[in-house]
Amino acid sequence: MDTSMLRGSIARSLREEGQAHGAARARARDLLRLLEFRKIEVTAAERERITACMDPEVLEGWFDRAFTAERGEDIFTEG
Repeated sequence: MDTSMLRGSIARSLREEGQAHGAARARARDLLRLLEFRKIEVTAAERERITACMDPEVLEGWFDRAFTAERGEDIFTEG
């Protein structure tokens, strides 16, 4: 039985997962930098929530809200 195609598929999947993880980490870092630049204090719990998130769409929403947030907690609520 030839398993090369299966190995290639698994390798590709792992590579894509790694790229997505790296992109999420970069977006979380950018979000924290933006909040720091805007002098918005971020609690340890908020920082952990941001850095633990691996959903690019969620991080994108938080990043967008960071431009108008007055407090760290504001980025987590839509409205």
